[in-house]
Amino acid sequence: MRSLFSLSKYVKNARKNLAIIAFFSIFYAITNSVWPQFIRWIINNAPAHFVNKTSQQNIIFILIFTLAMVTLGLLLSLFDALSWWYSSRTNALIQTDLNKKIYAKLQSLSISYFENNLSGSLQQKLYGGVAAFQDWMMSMSQNLIEPGAIIVISTVLIFINSREVGTLLLVSILIFILSFLRTNKKSDPLYTLVNKNTEQINGRISESFSSFTTIRTMSAENIFKKSIYKLVDSLQRNNYDLSDLWGKSIGRRSLLNRTVLFSSLGIMLFKLSKGRTNVADIVLIVIYLEQVQSNLLYFSRFFTSTINNENRAKRLLEFINTEPDFKDTDNAQSLRLLDNYELIDVSFDYPDGKKGAVSQIDISIPKGKTIALVGPSGVGKSTIIKLLLRFYPPTRGELRINGHNAEEYTQNSIRQHIGVVMQDVALFNDTILKNLQAASPKTTRSKIIAAAKQAHAHEFIKELPQGYDTLVGNRGIKLSGGQKQRIAIARAILKNPQLIILDEATSALDSESEKLVQEGLQGLLKNRSALIIAHRLSTIQHADEIIVLQRGKIVERGTHQELINKQKGVYKKLFELQSYSGKITL
Repeated sequence: MRSLFSLSKYVKNARKNLAIIAFFSIFYAITNSVWPQFIRWIINNAPAHFVNKTSQQNIIFILIFTLAMVTLGLLLSLFDALSWWYSSRTNALIQTDLNKKIYAKLQSLSISYFENNLSGSLQQKLYGGVAAFQDWMMSMSQNLIEPGAIIVISTVLIFINSREVGTLLLVSILIFILSFLRTNKKSDPLYTLVNKNTEQINGRISESFSSFTTIRTMSAENIFKKSIYKLVDSLQRNNYDLSDLWGKSIGRRSLLNRTVLFSSLGIMLFKLSKGRTNVADIVLIVIYLEQVQSNLLYFSRFFTSTINNENRAKRLLEFINTEPDFKDTDNAQSLRLLDNYELIDVSFDYPDGKKGAVSQIDISIPKGKTIALVGPSGVGKSTIIKLLLRFYPPTRGELRINGHNAEEYTQNSIRQHIGVVMQDVALFNDTILKNLQAASPKTTRSKIIAAAKQAHAHEFIKELPQGYDTLVGNRGIKLSGGQKQRIAIARAILKNPQLIILDEATSALDSESEKLVQEGLQGLLKNRSALIIAHRLSTIQHADEIIVLQRGKIVERGTHQELINKQKGVYKKLFELQSYSGKITL
């Protein structure tokens, strides 16, 4: 239970609340042990009392006894309700505090963590861990503290009334525990497999949701279906193994309980035949035995669920304890102004072992200037963007902002001054208005509309059924590529960054959409620094400097005119191919 206890430190007053729940549960157990004593007293004393008393006295006796039992029932109900009520409130507190902790941790992790984990698997791991801790805390009162107290009190009272039955019960409890621990040990690896299977299934299903268009376009439904079915079948086999294991264990424990109960009845009848006990004591022993045995099942249920919950909590705790690969330095300050951004002799190797993603890169992006990156796919253009956004630190070399090492500034403050418009625009599954507000939460609706007009997005937005309140669907699936691009441009305008990064922002658009997006980009780039990645060389001819990349290295640089004047230049060859073919893409 180490991981479950460790999670409690992330929930405000969790241990204090658990102590209060334990208080109510123990009082319930103590009160619950009283009513069998009433039954015993009635069996021993009521017959003689009724014979020697008048009808009026008997009615008074019955009313007093009934009132006492009702009072006892009210106390039991009160303690039971208080325990459940406080457990439920603690449950809500757990969900709130752990969800906040999870989201804060998500925001602090490096991008490499998300590149290496399926989102669906990650969600199952995180929220499965939260549910596990909630279940454990609720079960603590219902299946551990309260049953445990009842078992202890009832066993002591049985021992006081009959040492023989008490001894038999203690031996059976010991056998029960040893059998239970043996089964638990065997079930632990199976629960681990079940949890991993569940995470993988959720990861695959989530991936299918986000990529269903691609899957159908490729006619790959059967391939993905077989992949998921294979995981589901593996989950079923592991669950069957658990069912077999616990089914046999429960059968053995049930047989043990009944053997003890019937053997105890035999012992008590033998004592009755010798005049060493009476019927009331037999009834008392049977009631307490039934309480012990029924609560042993609750008790074992707690530890059974704890194995699974511990496994899930451990995986959540591993996430919470994950440190980002790349953190701000201790003395990092907030960047107030971004005038000049430089990569000086920068090289980068990806953490997965890929060497030389980029090598010896020197790029300067002065204030108000436009720099363009050109080259085929896989030469390091996107890697350079990730370095500029401080998703990764360079393996070698240095990034400088305003002449200072970029490590002097916090990653978040650097990104606040950079606006990015990608080819594949990811919109949130919300309204257009909320998507635009994400760039500037405090902005007014009038400023949002002004930004949309500047991005040439207002025209199509006002034609939508609910205008700016139209839901765009998952990743903006209800909008066309050109519409999403113009939303992204409006978002960048609202952010009002000092550096704009355009990553092939128009390469996948038709001519009409490209024209509208280009007009929006002109307004966005005005008086700002820009880094443009483009396959369509016609879009970067007016850049202040064009940098040509091959195999992660810079092979040419200069203005458009300087580069096409070279006799055997790479850029000139690419430009001539595009001009000759009339195509825009490489």
